[in-house]
Amino acid sequence: IGLHHLPAWLRRLNRDYPEVSLELQFMDSESAFGQMRKRTAELAFVTLSESMDQAFDVHVRWEDAMAFVVSPEHPLASLDNPGLGDLSRYDALLPEAGTATYRSISRLFLDASLPLKIQMPTNYLETIKMMASVGLGWSVLPVSMVDASLTVLSVPHSVSRILGGVGLKGRSLSPQAQALLDIAADLQ
Repeated sequence: IGLHHLPAWLRRLNRDYPEVSLELQFMDSESAFGQMRKRTAELAFVTLSESMDQAFDVHVRWEDAMAFVVSPEHPLASLDNPGLGDLSRYDALLPEAGTATYRSISRLFLDASLPLKIQMPTNYLETIKMMASVGLGWSVLPVSMVDASLTVLSVPHSVSRILGGVGLKGRSLSPQAQALLDIAADLQ
């Protein structure tokens, strides 16, 4: 979110509200939920999940389509219609096990009774993209991140994640946070 959505939001916030000052922190979604619980942040843009704590209000949400990807030189790139069985034979480059994205992908493999070979888990999607682009394994990345360094695999499973802006229930947002939230909702 910080690399692919926030720049446009901040550009507009700076244009429309030049007097506003924000304190931004960049972290994974699970850490952001922790900061919200401690009341050290009033608004977080995160990956939403079905296991999200009921202490949060979702102010805005949007779907983020994802794609199975590999390096153009990876053996999977030459297959016309690779399935999960084909992917299970190669290393997977995914976020850490506690993330909503990992749970979504692992559920597909679990339901198909197939192993998932995890290689170097990291929560930084740019790092995962780089590792996939050099052929270290396959991954699932937001469609907005796909470029010529990756080949999209036509795996017959639709994958997406739900992103959103959240705050603690019963806690009012400052005018600055509300302005950023309004811009995020408008640009989705």
